[in-house]
Amino acid sequence: MKFIFLLLFPLLLWSCKDAPSAPVEEQRLSRTVLIYMAAQNSLGHSAYHRQDSTEIMFGARHLRENERILLFIDDERPPRLYEVARGYAAPRRLRVWQEDENSAAPETLSNLLSWMRDNYDSREYGLVLWSHATGWIPSGKSVAAEQKTRPHRGVSENRRQAASTTREASGDTGSISENKRSLSPKSFGVDVGKDGNMRRDLAVLGALPDEINIPQLAAAIRQSGTPLRYILFDCCLMQCVEAAYDLRRCADYIAASPMAIPAEGGFYPDLIRNGLFATDMAELGKTYVDYYQFKGSQKPGHDMGIVFSIVRTDRLEALAAALAKVLPKAHSAADPSLFDFWDMTDTQPYGTYDSRYFFRPHYYDMNDALRRRLSPEEHAVVKSAIDAAVVFKGATRRFWAGPGYWSYLNVDLDNYCGLSMFVPQAVYSNQAPHSIHGDLNAAFRKTAWYEAAGWKAAGW
Repeated sequence: MKFIFLLLFPLLLWSCKDAPSAPVEEQRLSRTVLIYMAAQNSLGHSAYHRQDSTEIMFGARHLRENERILLFIDDERPPRLYEVARGYAAPRRLRVWQEDENSAAPETLSNLLSWMRDNYDSREYGLVLWSHATGWIPSGKSVAAEQKTRPHRGVSENRRQAASTTREASGDTGSISENKRSLSPKSFGVDVGKDGNMRRDLAVLGALPDEINIPQLAAAIRQSGTPLRYILFDCCLMQCVEAAYDLRRCADYIAASPMAIPAEGGFYPDLIRNGLFATDMAELGKTYVDYYQFKGSQKPGHDMGIVFSIVRTDRLEALAAALAKVLPKAHSAADPSLFDFWDMTDTQPYGTYDSRYFFRPHYYDMNDALRRRLSPEEHAVVKSAIDAAVVFKGATRRFWAGPGYWSYLNVDLDNYCGLSMFVPQAVYSNQAPHSIHGDLNAAFRKTAWYEAAGWKAAGW
């Protein structure tokens, strides 16, 4: 089983070697991949970053001479940066920070990407973002700051008790991935900070943790000036069209799951051999899915399932334009004061709408939602654009969605596209006082996708 690698991880780190801060390469590399582990949270508390770090070292034997992995780890200790290459018996330590660093701060990621670009001359670069996430929806801390209220306003009772002592929230935040077994809210890159409660994903004194909202994440990547072949989100709920649209100028491809993935994420020995350095991006998606379909070099110790897709970002504006042509004229709100909310009965969801998940949205499958709402002629036009943008999709027949132990959702394998889409619903506003993410309908109106895809013109 996958967790046996964890037993060897301390031996690998104890034997790691120091290296100069700026390695000298004799020839240009073909691809360098930064794996950014923001693990100062419940994932780090449960040692999933150690498990995956050990897997990365086991997979290093599959690297070619002109391929490199940079591994950034931020957990309860000060962050470390390692280099992994073919022939290394242990990771090569490039830098150890002297103090805690906020891995959920946009500048931390941006600076690392710039450093990689400056010190590892490569034809291509890849980025793996590893942490907690909730897709496009705003982080709890940023919502609290905007509302100028205490961080626990509107949170369910179990969280309210945990946050009995609060501090004023400030600053940009967001989210990256989500431990499937955790019931705490995230966006991208949860960092509880020094003296925070990693087990409960709470900052010091019970305050909300730092996260990166997706627009800030996109700005950080663009600011680094690093041309990325792909971004792989090894975290939950990130393959949503709203987030992908924000990231459309950050990388050629976005590889992610629209669902809350199992906490173990991708299986790195196989990903290094067949995915992270593949020329054909579909190989990355296939390798990620194969593990959960019991087709990988090792089998998972569970049957939690997966849905995964890869989006070509230069086709997202055409997708938005295709939807914008049909949405306003045919499906506008009948009365601006009383929205004609779509009936989403039986539509493929990727999330469970539940108080224990802080009333995050359903994350409906984009194609399944639109085929039920649009006319056949309208849907044919939009589906053509979806098919052009989604260059890979793969899924098991069902996946665990929680919160119950046997809470599985079936996948409509005939109609899914693996890319989720927000659809306004009355319940999202009605339950806003109880959601740490606030009024999701109102938050949606602040996204770039809302206007580009015709939702604004339709009166939503």
